Amino acid sequence: SIYIEVLKCVSVRDLILKFVGREKNYWDKHSRFRNYTAERVILGFEIALPGVRGAFVPGQYEFPFVFQFPDDIPGSFRKKETAFKAKVKYTLTTHLATNDGNDVEFKTEIIVRQKPPLIANNNGPKTVESDVCHCCAGKGKSVLICNFEKDAYILGETLRVVCRCDNSNCELDIKCFRLSLRQNIVLIDTSELEKTWSKEIACKEFPGIGKKEKNIDKPQVLDLKLDYQSESNPTDKGTKKDMLQPSVRGKLISCQYTATV
Repeated sequence: SIYIEVLKCVSVRDLILKFVGREKNYWDKHSRFRNYTAERVILGFEIALPGVRGAFVPGQYEFPFVFQFPDDIPGSFRKKETAFKAKVKYTLTTHLATNDGNDVEFKTEIIVRQKPPLIANNNGPKTVESDVCHCCAGKGKSVLICNFEKDAYILGETLRVVCRCDNSNCELDIKCFRLSLRQNIVLIDTSELEKTWSKEIACKEFPGIGKKEKNIDKPQVLDLKLDYQSESNPTDKGTKKDMLQPSVRGKLISCQYTATV
């Protein structure tokens, strides 16, 4: 709803709502000859609310409205690093047009969250079998089976992985299991040149198992809290966390996350 407080009589011509969304990026190649940038208007709508015109006497007014965003637009996003900047921003501007020319305008940012993609069976069991070598000598084979609880999360939730390992055919201990979350940002400039930044933003280590052992019947649960804040807790050994931004899938900006055990 739009709330308006009128302090003196005014003749209103229109109440106009403007919805604008933009996607913009910039990165520096550390060269004075070339920087890369791109900008795109995602959406731009201007709507005049019906029936809002005529003489308004002093008082408070409320004008409800409904606006549905398209399903395929990227979510709000803002990321600034030394090497690059990326932003997806949506704004709503309310413009009260009067017949005496004393127009009033108010602008505010709107936070939009993008729908998660539908990924079939992406959280099913994943099995990795690898030969283990030490000083160029074969030491056997280890098998790792992981079940991810789900493949879409919101900030504040906990990423959980059920981990089974068969190390019974290996002559070396597994020191630890390491759960890592990596952020992958892809920017595209006006010439369709792509640039990717990949950064590990969170990780946590868990106890491993010894040689000739396995935990198939008693799997280990690995968990990692997904929160906003950057943390460095010396009492939580093996844990590293950095800032999280929502995933976004735009035409100029993409931010996706991958979890690895």
